[in-house]
Amino acid sequence: VYMVKWKPHRKDNYKLVRMLEGKGKYEGTLGAMVVTDGDNEFHVGSFAITDGERDRLWKNRGRLEGDAVVEIRYTELSDDGIPPSSVFRTIVKGKV
Repeated sequence: VYMVKWKPHRKDNYKLVRMLEGKGKYEGTLGAMVVTDGDNEFHVGSFAITDGERDRLWKNRGRLEGDAVVEIRYTELSDDGIPPSSVFRTIVKGKV
């Protein structure tokens, strides 16, 4: 008998404020995103994308920052309304 732990995920759209350069393996490419829901601003440092997509986003950051809307997946919100363990999924609005 196998037990599987399952957590429901939610997803919402947030405005991309800026992108931050990575460190180590990700130096010179996308390391994290700062996003906002209008009230809260927070970092998203996990990505469900390939390294190539990460590079493409980083190279186009000037066109995306402050304008793009991104989809973030998370399991829960903190008391402050911030998803503490969020994962970037895709760009909803904005062209790369």
